Amino acid sequence: MVKFFFITFLLFVLISCSLGFAVDTKVVGDYHLTATDVIEQMSLSYCQPNSNGCSGIIEPTVFSVGFNKDYIIAKQHPNDNRNTTNYFIVPVNPKKRVWGNYFGTIGPLTLNQFNDKIAELHIDNIKFSITEKSLE
Repeated sequence: MVKFFFITFLLFVLISCSLGFAVDTKVVGDYHLTATDVIEQMSLSYCQPNSNGCSGIIEPTVFSVGFNKDYIIAKQHPNDNRNTTNYFIVPVNPKKRVWGNYFGTIGPLTLNQFNDKIAELHIDNIKFSITEKSLE
C-alpha cells in the first residue's frame, strides 16, 4: 500500500513538472511573461536558453509590457492588488544595466517617477504592446 502511494505521488510530481507554465509568452530575447499555475501569478522572467529554468525579475502580477532592443517596460499590480500600479524598466541590453540591481531592474516606480525616468533615459519609442486585459 505504501508502495502504491509512493508511485502515485512520484507520477503526479513528474507529470505536473512536465506540463510547464500556465502562461509562457515570449516578450523579447530570453525574456518571457510566465505564470506557473494561474494567470494572476504572471511575472516577467528571464528564461535560460536551452534549459527549463526561468528567474523571476518582476513578481506578480505583471499585466502589461512593452519593449524595444534596449529596454522592457512593465506595469504590475503587486500581488494582484488592482488598487496599486507599479511601473518598471528592465534593460535588455547588458550595457544599459546598473550594477547592483537585479537584472538592472529600475522600480517599482509611481507613474510620475516612471515618466521622469523614461525621459532621463531617452526612452521615447516604447508603448505597452502586450497587455492581459483580464488583469488590468
